[in-house]
Amino acid sequence: MVGVIIRCQRHLLDNGFELACTMIMFFMAFYTIIRVGTIAELFNTHALVSIEEQQKTQTSMLDSILNISKTVRSETSKSNDMVDGLVESTETVAHSMKEISDAASVTAENIYEQSTMTQTIQEAIDETVEHSKNAVDAAMDSDRDLKTVLKLSKIFRHRPNGSHRRTKSQHFHGRITDAYKGSGRNYRYDL
Repeated sequence: MVGVIIRCQRHLLDNGFELACTMIMFFMAFYTIIRVGTIAELFNTHALVSIEEQQKTQTSMLDSILNISKTVRSETSKSNDMVDGLVESTETVAHSMKEISDAASVTAENIYEQSTMTQTIQEAIDETVEHSKNAVDAAMDSDRDLKTVLKLSKIFRHRPNGSHRRTKSQHFHGRITDAYKGSGRNYRYDL
């Protein structure tokens, strides 16, 4: 620019028309430079505003993404807590089912033992009934034999003493007497 002004002064002296054209060209160049600068400044301002808007939009999008990410993380944490709770509940149910199974097994064993004891008691009762029946039969046989012995003893009391011959009933009476003597009881008190 300084070079143009120096040239203009030198030419100013030489030629006035040429000087006027040069001045017009100078002002036109100056105006063009100013206009280009202004347009560049407007473009830069517009670009900066556009960049700021884009940055705000991107920041807003990133904030939304971060909020969504935080929400997803929070919900994932809640979901994990729920799954952990479900696992604990499942373990509790499994433990309870095992306890129920164990209790059912113990109950089955107790029922089996009760059944075995009942069978043993029934066998003992049956055996006692059999022994009681045998005892009753023996008592009845004994009662019958005693009645027979009593009859025979009455008959022998009324018989004369001179008879030395033993009859079947005397022989039987001797056996009964021997049996009482062997038991340690006095047969006279039992009759």
